[in-house]
Amino acid sequence: MSEFKKRIKNKKLLSKTKKKRYNHKYILLADLLLAEFLEIIVIFLAYYTNDTKLIAINLINKEVL
Repeated sequence: MSEFKKRIKNKKLLSKTKKKRYNHKYILLADLLLAEFLEIIVIFLAYYTNDTKLIAINLINKEVL
């Protein structure tokens, strides 16, 4: 294989791995945002219904995470 073909092949492999890394970062970011959103919903429901169990579970989860 010529040097030119090897360079093209290496660039293609690098571009594929970069795309996967960026997708992984976006997935992690979306996961964190979803977790924050769900946490806000749980807090709202806990205080709205005055459920002490939900409030305690939420506070424990914050300490663990």
